[in-house]
Amino acid sequence: AYTEDEISDTRAALNAITVFIGYPVFWALYEQQGSRWTLQAMLMNGRLNFLNWTIKPDQMQAVVPLFGLLFLFLFDMMLYPLLAKIGIRKPLQKLTLSGCLAIVAFLFAALLQMNIFGKSTIVPHGEGRINIYNGFDCEVYVRSPSLRVDHIRPLGLVNVTSTLISDADVVEIVFHFDPACTLVPSDFELNTALTVINEKVNALL
Repeated sequence: AYTEDEISDTRAALNAITVFIGYPVFWALYEQQGSRWTLQAMLMNGRLNFLNWTIKPDQMQAVVPLFGLLFLFLFDMMLYPLLAKIGIRKPLQKLTLSGCLAIVAFLFAALLQMNIFGKSTIVPHGEGRINIYNGFDCEVYVRSPSLRVDHIRPLGLVNVTSTLISDADVVEIVFHFDPACTLVPSDFELNTALTVINEKVNALL
């Protein structure tokens, strides 16, 4: 027989496990902000006309800590008291609610991705698609015998289709920078190789 304390502790542990079981999925999606969602933002118009300012795709990541501090204050002062009035007071209840809101946010991101790309992510057999993102705020020039692209604008994205001989071809790429770029040495070149897979979209950041 089990004591009441053991039964109570077991129930509490099961409740916690139920909430935390989705955390691996949450973090896997959350970390997409540094890769897939940055590429998604490249295809969107970040212009704020009323501020006469354009949001760069990777700038939102820089303000995430500021939002965290701001929301921490707002939640303590405004949101948590409102939730308490409708019976949401316990930490597990708050975690469950936040998880539901995260699901809604991820669904919005997925719907936005579908709206942007539509069926364009379908790659024909015998081809592979490469998305190359230039994370530098200067012009980057590209040399590759397999790719039909010669440059990428600052903080820009290019989408290149490569015709494949096999199911996975290795593409040699050399990047060199505009001589006026002060972020790298004047004669700096980046040599890399990317395995392009048949009927897949491959990303290179």
